[in-house]
Amino acid sequence: MIISLSPRATLLETIPFPAVTVCNMNGAKKSVAEDIDQNQSNDSDSLFEKHMLRKLCRDNELMSGSKVNASWSKMQNFMVKVSQPCHTMLVACLWRSEEMPCHAMFNPEITDEGMCCSFNKVKRNFIYRNPRQLHGLNYTFPYPSIDWTPESGYPPDAPANANPWRVFGPGKGLGLTIVLDAELFDYYCSSTASVGFKVLLHSPVETPRVSEFAYFITPGDEARVEITPKISTTTPDLVNIPESKRRCVFTSERNLRFYRTYTQRNCELECQSNFTLQECKCVPFYLPKDSSTRICGTADDECVENVKDITEKRLPEDYKNRTGWEKPRNINCSCLPSCVQIFYTKQMSTGKLEDMFNVQKSFLGGKNLSYYKQNMAVVHFFFVENYFTSFEKGEIFGFTDFLSSTGGLLGLFLGFSFMSAAEIAYFVTIKVLFSKLRKNQRKENITQTRIFKSLPFAE
Repeated sequence: MIISLSPRATLLETIPFPAVTVCNMNGAKKSVAEDIDQNQSNDSDSLFEKHMLRKLCRDNELMSGSKVNASWSKMQNFMVKVSQPCHTMLVACLWRSEEMPCHAMFNPEITDEGMCCSFNKVKRNFIYRNPRQLHGLNYTFPYPSIDWTPESGYPPDAPANANPWRVFGPGKGLGLTIVLDAELFDYYCSSTASVGFKVLLHSPVETPRVSEFAYFITPGDEARVEITPKISTTTPDLVNIPESKRRCVFTSERNLRFYRTYTQRNCELECQSNFTLQECKCVPFYLPKDSSTRICGTADDECVENVKDITEKRLPEDYKNRTGWEKPRNINCSCLPSCVQIFYTKQMSTGKLEDMFNVQKSFLGGKNLSYYKQNMAVVHFFFVENYFTSFEKGEIFGFTDFLSSTGGLLGLFLGFSFMSAAEIAYFVTIKVLFSKLRKNQRKENITQTRIFKSLPFAE
């Protein structure tokens, strides 16, 4: 069997605009973090907040002495308390050149980077199997939503403004523009050695992994993010081909525990969650889990990091060398790519914001030009082509094709045909059989002749 990738021109309006997740690198607001630091109380809530503050700021020295466990409600309340809310991070939002309220477009999202803001993700009940049993924040969707997946796509009667949103042409004027405020005056710590934002483009049905894959946007810059979609599809005839040969998975073939739609990244996150629960008896706050699962605290940090090394860095041999660890029963999650998948690549260019030019009033958010230059960033997201190239995986050389192709080639170069095959079969089987029968018949005739000659002569 030979599998081919056939390029096809695909119209832009058949796919959604990517989900966009934005996170401030500030781990906690200074105005709130200082109050937590100065709190002298030793009650469980105060100790928990101090522990989580150190964890967000990656302050290992100050974390080393405490062993704190967390409930989801505590974790959620703390994240909301210390993080920059979406309504202050997002100053202005334009969708297809129309200014819209940012709170109607972005929803809060707890990620591995902390509290972030996400645009164009599908509803929770379209992402998860049992959303009411899972931890999460409340989402708002003032516009109609549809159950979109990479395999099913948009139904023919889907409204033009249905979530996940799509665009009907390329260019900045038909994309997304956002104005971000870093609030540098309220920085307490950073997840990196710089200030600004982490931004990630991802599928609307996936949970973002910001810490590993996001790119940076710096305050004082205007950025243009040119997006190119990459889509691979699969012909229906590959359903009967084993996974090991086609090297991809259809959604109907593998039911994930938490996610409704199979994607490679959803599978990897679920694998990490299940494996952490198996080994550590808890799950980190940013991974999928049900409402009864304990959230990992400081006592579990070493175990969680070990699991992360194995599942993300693919280091099973390192597993054996860790003190107190035995080789796990199941490390390999077999997270093959989806047979119908979509991801987005980007090309980014930036320039400095200047106050010598006219600035749109809504972009300032009531601040002056000096603050605008130091704290804010303007980002434009858009597609660059009206058509894009998708690749279809299909079987072009199966067993039937092999037989017909072999016969054709032999006929071309050797004069081979079905009659030739019949002649070969004749000479190999029938002729040999008849030759053997004749040989046996001769032996019988010779025997009868000898018997006749041995009889006595009588008159």
